[in-house]
Amino acid sequence: MNVVLYRLHNKEKGIVWGRSFCPHCKHPLGALDLIPLFSFLFLKGKCRYCSKNISWQYPIVESVTGMVFVYLFWSVFGSPLFSPGQIIVYLLYGFILVSISFYDVYHYEIPDVLIIPGIMLAAVLSVGTLITPFFAPPFVDALLGVLITVVFLGGQVWLSQEQWMGMGDVLIGIFMGLILGWKLTLVALFFAYIIGAVIGVLLMVFKGKKGNSHIPFGPFLSLGTLIALGVGHNILSWYLSFLS
Repeated sequence: MNVVLYRLHNKEKGIVWGRSFCPHCKHPLGALDLIPLFSFLFLKGKCRYCSKNISWQYPIVESVTGMVFVYLFWSVFGSPLFSPGQIIVYLLYGFILVSISFYDVYHYEIPDVLIIPGIMLAAVLSVGTLITPFFAPPFVDALLGVLITVVFLGGQVWLSQEQWMGMGDVLIGIFMGLILGWKLTLVALFFAYIIGAVIGVLLMVFKGKKGNSHIPFGPFLSLGTLIALGVGHNILSWYLSFLS
């Protein structure tokens, strides 16, 4: 994931096959330099070959990804959805959501090369539910989820002329609707906006951000999606029982 984030932004080729290298001295990295978290700690945050500091991006991305993967695994483990296929699909979703979140934080952009394949995968799985129960919400539920996000997020893009959010956020919304269905999409949007508002206020208080400052919204949409994907059904059940 760190390779993807670095090379996409720098428009470097060889994301799949190219060897990892130090961004400072360009020396190829060996297997012992690439163990998530442990290599960073063992090398004390410095390149083995040129002793320049290794960016904290690497252990942060590795830690967050590990926690997201464990969270998604346990959300499926022991549930009626449990199967190796379902776990693989959830981990792919987690990979996409974490990747676009960090890319948006660093570069204020949602790369098509990450979100479009996710949408295509989710769409195929959704269509598959017309034939047999698959690793996705029912097809009609998914379409309604997409409709909600396109109207809600797309409306904000149109009204603000892309000042509030961009089309990349709408693409995340489409992905969200396909993998969650309309009910869990509402849960995801609720948490995305609540968490986004809280973080926005904290940034204004402690970092001096102004009301018109740009804050990437992709990470909040991704976080809301992860919450809904893992525990959304539990939240909905609690909320409905609370109302009744």
